[in-house]
Amino acid sequence: MKAIILAAGMGKRMHPLTLNCPKCLLPLNGKTIIEHQISLLEDCNINKIEIITGYENKKIEENVKNKAQYFYYPDYNNTNNLYTLYHHLDLLNDDLFIFFSDVLISSLSFENCINSKADFSLLVDTDKCDESTMRILVENNNISDIGSHIVSDHGDGNFIGIAKFSKAGAELLKDKINVLVKTGKYINDYYTIAIAQLAKENHCITPIGVNGLPWMEIDTYDEYKKAQKENFYVL
Repeated sequence: MKAIILAAGMGKRMHPLTLNCPKCLLPLNGKTIIEHQISLLEDCNINKIEIITGYENKKIEENVKNKAQYFYYPDYNNTNNLYTLYHHLDLLNDDLFIFFSDVLISSLSFENCINSKADFSLLVDTDKCDESTMRILVENNNISDIGSHIVSDHGDGNFIGIAKFSKAGAELLKDKINVLVKTGKYINDYYTIAIAQLAKENHCITPIGVNGLPWMEIDTYDEYKKAQKENFYVL
């Protein structure tokens, strides 16, 4: 079991804080955001960590040091993370987690996902459906669609940015990413568009609820200031 952290983006919505600093290196309660994620993974005995970097990649390496392996994506300024993963498809080779690098959760939330035996397991919050975070639709206890195109009033919750894939699930994800990128139509899409396509092909995409436990995505200055006042993610 391993974890891939997607940390190539420029965090433009967080300017000026991220003008010379990747968003995942913003400090919170004595550690950077990505260090909190790594502490969570280590606390759950997931010690193989692969970080896909791009913007200010050397600063991430200097911060995390030998706690992870690094894989550089050069076109981070022109594409979204569907293409980030496509550039490193060979990493989708085992049971694994994929993390957005701006998500904070408690270890209790993460354990719910670790224990899932499904091929595709997405951590979700079905107690609300915020406009600011990727929405999901759920039918017959499976995710039938995911993405920002879903209107929050019609959505069934939010995907919080952490997913688990079995080895077989990772292989299916790899194949679907390859197909989508080859069309040349999805330059600005998140990799979750591949999950949405798999759902439409009747693959079971399992929602794993956070069950009321706290989590945060840090995508704006206000969210960052709020995170500075929280400690649920501190280990």
